[in-house]
Amino acid sequence: MEEDMGANDVLDDLISEAVTQENCNNKCIDIAKCIENRDSELFKLVEKLQPYLTDKDPARRERGTHILADVLGHIPPEFLQESELIIVANFFCDRLKDNAAVIPNVLQGILAMAEMKNLPRDAPPVIVRMIFQHIQCDTLKQHERNNIYKLFRILISEYSEELLLLGEEFVLGLMTMIDGERDPRNLLLVFNMLPHFLRTFPLGALTEDMFDVMSCYYPIDFFSNPSDPNRITRDSLAAALQPCLTALPDFAEFCIPLLLEKLDSDRRTAKLDSLKLLQGCCKTFTFEGIEKYLDGLYGSLKRELFAADDEINKEALTALKQLVHMLTSAPIDQHQASQIHTMLNNIVQEGIHHMNDVALGKFFTATHILIAVAEASPIACKTVIMQVVPALVNQFHKSSTDAGGKVILLQTLSTFVAVCEVTPTSDPELSTLWEDISNVYMTSAQLDIPQVKKEGIHGFIIVSKSVQTEIRSALYDLICNIVKTEDSTEVRQEAVTCLKEFSRIYPDEVMEQVVFSKLHSSKESGDASIEFRCVSALCEVAVVEPFTTCIVPQILDFVAGEPQTEKCVTGIKCLRKLIEMPDAGPKLHKYLYVECAAVARLVSWWIQGLSTDTHSDIFHSKDLLIDSAKVINTILRTQSNSIQSEVVREFTPRFMETHGNIFRPLDVTAPRHQTQAVLLLEALLSPLHQDVMIPQLSELITKLKTLSTGSADPLTSRCAARLVACFINKAQDNEYLNTLLCDLMSQLVATSDNALTLFSWITKSLVMRGHEAGQVWTENLINFLNDKAVGSEAADGFRLIMSQEEEHNYCNVRWL
Repeated sequence: MEEDMGANDVLDDLISEAVTQENCNNKCIDIAKCIENRDSELFKLVEKLQPYLTDKDPARRERGTHILADVLGHIPPEFLQESELIIVANFFCDRLKDNAAVIPNVLQGILAMAEMKNLPRDAPPVIVRMIFQHIQCDTLKQHERNNIYKLFRILISEYSEELLLLGEEFVLGLMTMIDGERDPRNLLLVFNMLPHFLRTFPLGALTEDMFDVMSCYYPIDFFSNPSDPNRITRDSLAAALQPCLTALPDFAEFCIPLLLEKLDSDRRTAKLDSLKLLQGCCKTFTFEGIEKYLDGLYGSLKRELFAADDEINKEALTALKQLVHMLTSAPIDQHQASQIHTMLNNIVQEGIHHMNDVALGKFFTATHILIAVAEASPIACKTVIMQVVPALVNQFHKSSTDAGGKVILLQTLSTFVAVCEVTPTSDPELSTLWEDISNVYMTSAQLDIPQVKKEGIHGFIIVSKSVQTEIRSALYDLICNIVKTEDSTEVRQEAVTCLKEFSRIYPDEVMEQVVFSKLHSSKESGDASIEFRCVSALCEVAVVEPFTTCIVPQILDFVAGEPQTEKCVTGIKCLRKLIEMPDAGPKLHKYLYVECAAVARLVSWWIQGLSTDTHSDIFHSKDLLIDSAKVINTILRTQSNSIQSEVVREFTPRFMETHGNIFRPLDVTAPRHQTQAVLLLEALLSPLHQDVMIPQLSELITKLKTLSTGSADPLTSRCAARLVACFINKAQDNEYLNTLLCDLMSQLVATSDNALTLFSWITKSLVMRGHEAGQVWTENLINFLNDKAVGSEAADGFRLIMSQEEEHNYCNVRWL
């Protein structure tokens, strides 16, 4: 009893304070918490507010209603029970007849109540009727109307079944309520609400009236303040209005004349809105709704399709495409089919008329129009292709067509074929047409005009799945001839790309007629340049799985066999090309490592060659060394920890051992071509995962430090420094790392003349991982800027730090 009295006292105090304070929001929140915590009840709040809710003074009634509405707004939606909400609903509905000063708070309370999960299902129709009877929406302020629209949005979404029982009464009431709204914030709310309303509630005899209410806003004539970050834009209103005007098929007879009228106006925004509106019409309206307007629609569209305004042209193309799609995709009768066929033929014939000469200004516009039509549907595509392709083929064969014209015609033909959804496979009627297309491509590919030849080959890539057997055989001969003899790099690359595409579709053919025959290395062993071209072409095909096992070992044999300069250069460059191709992934890398032992063979081959000091044209070549290192690094980067550990254990000692060995890559006194082999060591150790252990790491870092600071060869110095930096970046942050950094700092500062490269790389490695020592190293590098002897090198060091490394070597990277 005492607890109840205490709770009542608290509630009384809160109500008293809320009534007297101008801004009572905080007190209303406290009251809501009391109810939520079961310290009080909604019934008690209503009871204690009764003197205010029923007072003769409108101001006191307004105050009491405001407190009740505000408290409701702060109570969780699922908290109040149906029995409580019934009483509140009845009260608020009755208060809709009250003084105008009270109404805004009543609406606020009803909105809060509508958001409650346990609102009685029979309450919304009562609320709606009372609002229609007693509230004149256009007399309310903007935020008050906004609350009404929010309320109706909730009721339409959650209580449509109950509201449907009101029939046309609800439709008329809502229509009257929104009619004449001018505030852009409210309009956006209304427009977003209407499509669901229109699809849910039958309009009946009010269909045209409803459309008239909405269409008075079309096109949107409103421009907001650009400086307002929360502004409602004209475009957002236009985009929200469009689904309202196209929500129902029954709107077609009102909507299409309206958009045609606005499309013919001189206002640019009206044209754009009308074209977008037509796109919306095509998603909702039926053939029957659009049928009688087709001539007018195409006539207006045609004018905009050739307009100079790019944006209007783009929207017109989209509208035409969607119109054709709608017309050719819906079920239709024979008469309608004939009507559509006539319309399509007219569009195509007009387009072909403008495509009679590539020099005509309308050639490309007509092309874009017919491509849009072809993309609309398979039916439209066939209609376009059957007429456009013969026209393009005939024009191509005209003697008056120059090389530039032939290129344009080939590109245009390929574009039509590329978007074509119908092929001889799906429609045998197109077989003859596809033969003509293949013949044009073959003729073009055999001409001595590089750009025409390239476009002809490219065309075969597009029609690759539909090329007949005899033409494919001739194409393989042509491609191989181009690979061996063509001067144009672009043409050769297009031919190889074509071969790669055909190898995916016809692997057995390509294997027999190309790989084991015309491009096999043994066929061209007498000419190094041709041999390189053949092997390079095979590289492109090698990433296609059936060809990997027969081509890759052949390329490796070029390197690991008896050293021959031309073969080694061919093999190594082709290996690099192979592993850097976009579609060469971990699976190919694993094959190279496991099945071909590519890493072991390459490293051993280099060590053997450098140890014997023979074939200097091969083993003194910096370019071949760099290419080999790239191959090793890329293959090893994608391998597992266990495989990487095996490689480290096998090869690191071979670089470390110097006593009695001719191969001394880490000895600063060794010949330059040997110290440059540190690049191979970097390729082996830089791509390792962070938890792969490196034997003799301390000794290795010491040797690399000496090599970097003592070598006069820039490549040697840079590679050694980069590898030390990689070790430091991946090292665990412990006492060993701190000691190592202190030792390196003291040694490098003392020999700054030769140490800037290593100093810069170590600084970069620390900054990348966000190590605290990075600041000290950076400050020292800044100090070097003032040294006349090494200032420019220090500046280069900062450029190095700011540059981004392209290779992913599992380094620590911390975003700053």
